[in-house]
Amino acid sequence: MSISSPERFNEEPGVENTNKVATDAEREIQSLHDTPSYYFDTSLAECSGKDPNIFFPSTSVGVFEAKLICARCVIRDDCLIQAIEENEDNGVWGGASERDRRRIKAIKRREHLDTRSVTKEFLINPEAFFRKRRMNN
Repeated sequence: MSISSPERFNEEPGVENTNKVATDAEREIQSLHDTPSYYFDTSLAECSGKDPNIFFPSTSVGVFEAKLICARCVIRDDCLIQAIEENEDNGVWGGASERDRRRIKAIKRREHLDTRSVTKEFLINPEAFFRKRRMNN
């Protein structure tokens, strides 16, 4: 595909092409689904089939709505781990906003924790996760 031609979203052999041009948000979500280094079934993701722009909100209300969708997702822990390890700067991934992920990474570095354990603790109760750290500082 040439640089000047728009990238098409969800083109599959044998499937009718709807000629939908992929937005940046759709490409971000699709990259999660296409990343071969993480082995989890993204077809189970709650975000599959949803408008990707939901996960790249510009307001706190939008962040809350995206987090509600992620809260129902069975692969949110893997999604969050990938977002942290890939230094994903934008959007809500695995139920964590950009700010949440920055704070999680800082805690991970400071406490010498592995990504899986820190994300697991965060996902159980995000408020308690951050509150515990404030009390210990």
